[in-house]
Amino acid sequence: MSEGYIKYNTICIGNEYPTAIEIVDLQFLRNELKINNLIGMLPNGIGYGNVSKKWYDKFIVSGSQTGGEAILNCSDFAIIHDYDIMKNTLVYSGVRPPSSEAITHLAIYEAKPKTKFVAHLHNKEIWEELIRNGQKTSGSAEYGTVEIALEAKEYVSGLPDGIGIFALSGHEDGIIAFSDELKSIILLIHRYIK
Repeated sequence: MSEGYIKYNTICIGNEYPTAIEIVDLQFLRNELKINNLIGMLPNGIGYGNVSKKWYDKFIVSGSQTGGEAILNCSDFAIIHDYDIMKNTLVYSGVRPPSSEAITHLAIYEAKPKTKFVAHLHNKEIWEELIRNGQKTSGSAEYGTVEIALEAKEYVSGLPDGIGIFALSGHEDGIIAFSDELKSIILLIHRYIK
């Protein structure tokens, strides 16, 4: 299993990470996901799930392998300054590299420029429900690859602006939710929690 491992290329341009005030909303979103076991750690020690937000002309993303942490510090987030989806490359600052699914988050922001928040969560029941309802990517690409990012971008491009949730077909239990408002993404996710 390759879950949780970074597959993209990174260029780190410094140790700068966001301040507490810059991530209050992301912390709130992550805490909601964490207490509902949508972000966490597998028995083998691999973390899963992550959150991001658009921040001016940059993006803030929870760091790699933070799923098992109860509460994140500012230094557990990275700032993405630039990226190239087709080259699977991120330019970031921080003491932790961005989450392994960061490329997929960026593809969502490209497809839906008004999007402010993206969450990658895991839940078997919700994933299966989304698959049954046809709310899913078309292929079977693995997590953290250019292919899955492009599948997600293609799927999201066909949705109305504002808010959405869908299963990553090739990434078992993997779900992406996105919204242009913090409250909306949290309410959307809560509609699926049983």
